[in-house]
Amino acid sequence: MSTHSSSSSWITPTGQEIKYEVFLSFRGEDTRNKFTSHLHHALRHNKIETFMDDDGLSKGGEISPSLSRAIQKSKVLVIIFSENFASSTWCLDEVVNIMNQKNSNQQIVIPVFYDVNPCHVRKQTGSFADAFVNHQQNFKDHKVEIWRNALREAANLSGWDSNTTRPEATLVARIVDDISKKLNHVTPKSSQDGLVGIEKRINKVKTLLAPGLQDFRKVGIWGMGGIGKTTIVKALYSQISGQFEASCFLPNIRELTKDRGGLIRLQQEFCLKVMGDRSLHTLTLTPLMEFPVDRMLQRKSVLAICDDVSDPSQLDALFEGSNQFGPGSRVVVTTRDKRVLSNFQVDDFHVYEVEPLDHDESSQLFCRHAFKMELPVEKWQKELSDAVIHYAGGNPLVLKVIGSSLCGKNQEYCQDKLKKLGNFPHSDVLNLLRISFDGLEDDEEKDIFLDLACFGHSKFEDAYSGCLSEANHNSRPFKRKKSGGFKCPEMDFSHPVNRAVDKKDGNRRSALINIMSLSAA
Repeated sequence: MSTHSSSSSWITPTGQEIKYEVFLSFRGEDTRNKFTSHLHHALRHNKIETFMDDDGLSKGGEISPSLSRAIQKSKVLVIIFSENFASSTWCLDEVVNIMNQKNSNQQIVIPVFYDVNPCHVRKQTGSFADAFVNHQQNFKDHKVEIWRNALREAANLSGWDSNTTRPEATLVARIVDDISKKLNHVTPKSSQDGLVGIEKRINKVKTLLAPGLQDFRKVGIWGMGGIGKTTIVKALYSQISGQFEASCFLPNIRELTKDRGGLIRLQQEFCLKVMGDRSLHTLTLTPLMEFPVDRMLQRKSVLAICDDVSDPSQLDALFEGSNQFGPGSRVVVTTRDKRVLSNFQVDDFHVYEVEPLDHDESSQLFCRHAFKMELPVEKWQKELSDAVIHYAGGNPLVLKVIGSSLCGKNQEYCQDKLKKLGNFPHSDVLNLLRISFDGLEDDEEKDIFLDLACFGHSKFEDAYSGCLSEANHNSRPFKRKKSGGFKCPEMDFSHPVNRAVDKKDGNRRSALINIMSLSAA
């Protein structure tokens, strides 16, 4: 047995805490001085801290709290099944512990079948059947069934078989490479420092993903520009991609596909990332199912994250008419336009609308960027923070941009800057609105967008609620509120634009168009 995790630890007799990344679970008398020691050495040689029970602490007794804690905190848990593995109740208890942690904490589990048929582990036949005959005589049926279920679940995971990957040196090298890739996908907690409220939002997406279920599922993440969609999926991908047999993150699809040939480049990037296949560099815009992609992926669990999708054709180029992914696969799409998700047939129950930061989260994020502290200390800092929070409307990008622009400045400068923002919006705010405006399909939708920005939600409802049906409106990038009115996510922080328009003479809509045109210059 062994563990390795940057967050898992073991206390030495001197009281020194050692950090590990990988936990090795094994039957000592079968593999300690052979395969397991070779794997342990190779992992350590590749700078992967790995715990191996060299002292034989697994002989009898129950799993110690410190060992359970090591399993819980490790990132990769490797179970080395061997001929006499099931004869050890310690090993069986360890597998139960490992699978419980996988199901609750989404840790990565890799089974290795060393000189044993995977079917014998999965179905408890062969030497595993002999071991369970003895267990059934000495333990209650409930306990034995727990062991059986854990073995069955672990053996069904994608892993390595010494009977098919030979010689042993090759097997060890490939396992080390596999573990290294999976660890590279796991973001240390410290890398998420500065991302306020991120875990809460990631956990909401994870709930929609329903890890552990073997269905094929599409999940949508919808929200205004700058609200944090990309930040969420980047962190999500780092946390869970190692749990899939193949994965790809396709960023900034809007920009990638805006020029001629963009959809072909998107297909090429997908093929390269999810399959590592460079042979499709001459790909032409054709459904991917005409290539050997389908056969390669139908047997694998795949995670595909498509970020900033602006048009259904972008998803059609990758997934049209295909059922190409294996059981347990997930496709995650982020977009500003909810129609993209409807066209992709994402169930409404599987769409997460990213909520703005609340006041406390907004204050923390702004203060980190403006004052390099968690909370304002002086009275003027508190007043400035509250004003910017009101201005930003919970939009993280706006808070970060304004906070960074005020960092290191004195009170007089900050207050003067805030007054200027009240008279004319920050260019990044206008850019966010401009991208959404340009993405609307026809003049009617652009008229609605401008009216929302100019006159606010209440006057918009008076003018439009009687002439737009529920069905028609649901197909637009505007959402009907539970209260009965309408809202556009991009307009949740449009009041700075309204104030800027009020400062100008003449027609409000013309003034707004002129202001937004400046942002595109």
